[in-house]
Amino acid sequence: MAKEISLDMNKINPVYDKALYCGDRHLVMVGGAGSGKSYFAADKIIYRLITERDHRFIVFRKVAATIKRSVFQLMIDRLSEWD
Repeated sequence: MAKEISLDMNKINPVYDKALYCGDRHLVMVGGAGSGKSYFAADKIIYRLITERDHRFIVFRKVAATIKRSVFQLMIDRLSEWD
């Protein structure tokens, strides 16, 4: 049985509204610390993986040595929150 997936739009920074529905091949997000980029990116990737077919995503980080503790952990945390 398929699970209904929805995003809590109140948790998404309004700055990223357009980016949520952007289907472009590349999405580059810039902004200061605490602007919500990472949370938005994680939510968008998870949402698209669940609701669309045949996707593969790659996430880059300026300091690659910390990607497991930051990006990967954030994805795990967001998946847990989405149940």
